[in-house]
Amino acid sequence: MYEKLKDNYLVSIEGKNVYEFLKRIIKEGIEIKKINYQDIHHLFLLISKEDYKTLMKIKTSYKIKIKKAYGRALIKQFLKKHAFYLFSLCIAFCFLFFLTHIITEVEVIHTDKKLREALTEVLEKEQIKKGSFTKSYEQIQEIKKKIMEKYKENIEWVEIEQVGTKYIVRLEERILPIKEVEKVPSHIVSNSYAIVKEVEATKGVIMKQKESYVKPGDILISGDIYLNEQLKDQVASEGTVYGEVWYTTTVEYPYFYEEVKETGKTKKVYTFTFLNKRIELTRNPFEEKKIRAKTILKNNVFPISFQYETQKEVVTIKQNLTKEEAINKALEEIKKKIEESLKEKEYIISIKKLKVEENNSKIIVEAFVSVYKNIGVRQNAEIISREEIGSEE
Repeated sequence: MYEKLKDNYLVSIEGKNVYEFLKRIIKEGIEIKKINYQDIHHLFLLISKEDYKTLMKIKTSYKIKIKKAYGRALIKQFLKKHAFYLFSLCIAFCFLFFLTHIITEVEVIHTDKKLREALTEVLEKEQIKKGSFTKSYEQIQEIKKKIMEKYKENIEWVEIEQVGTKYIVRLEERILPIKEVEKVPSHIVSNSYAIVKEVEATKGVIMKQKESYVKPGDILISGDIYLNEQLKDQVASEGTVYGEVWYTTTVEYPYFYEEVKETGKTKKVYTFTFLNKRIELTRNPFEEKKIRAKTILKNNVFPISFQYETQKEVVTIKQNLTKEEAINKALEEIKKKIEESLKEKEYIISIKKLKVEENNSKIIVEAFVSVYKNIGVRQNAEIISREEIGSEE
């Protein structure tokens, strides 16, 4: 191993009569580890680095060149020859390390703006902010502990998730019990023409039974409590009334159908832009995609920039529809729009087409829609004083 690490050179010697020069080399005490004769004018010698220095002093008119280095000399020769590439590689690794360990975005997810701002301020003090270095698992746990100690009255739990170079902070607000306050007497009334399908009352008197026809303003659950036709009390009625309501709606739909759909696949990708040419640093890029980009580095002098992108794969569907297909698509569009406005437990009972018209490259469909929907809204009752209620007894 020691011999392999010693500095040796394979040198080429060219001249008038290399055999005569070889005699002088031996006379100078230069150790020849290997020799290869080519002809009378040319030979190769393997000698040590120190002997090479001696050889260069006695070379006279002979041409001597190093053909190959061995041991540490080989390493030095390699480093010298490839210095620029090795330096560039080191810079690239440092740059990549920098890019993958610098926070590009911090998103706090909660509906309360004040709580979001307060938490963002704490995170910034703990150096969880754009431009700071990413944190270790232990550091994140310590920061979560500090947040919980500071906001123990406001926050039930907090989670800090690292996605690439982005931090997503989720929290659950602590809900303190609210003292029940006296409510104003009220009724639950209908907000539309409907047939009652279900009544759930926790306070008040049910005024309309199942399959009853109601119109806007009809009292469904009354806050007035009667006994033997005498008013005994007034309460804030509570309950839910579901009914079948009806709509007539019209939608236009083209015969040429084109739709862009997301496949559900996503990627986090670094991209490099130079002279308006965009290069993705990823394998198997999406053919079609939606992109949300975040610029990490940009040079205002040179046309160069570096971005971090969230990509969603999409596919484009194009189709020429028949009349029947266009009608079905139009009905689907009606269903989609109505369902977007529905709440929990509400649903579409039926959709029936009433009229179909054609206008150039599109079809016009009028439909009758029946919906199972919450039809009850609160309405304050006419308040009667306790004295008046008592006088009726």
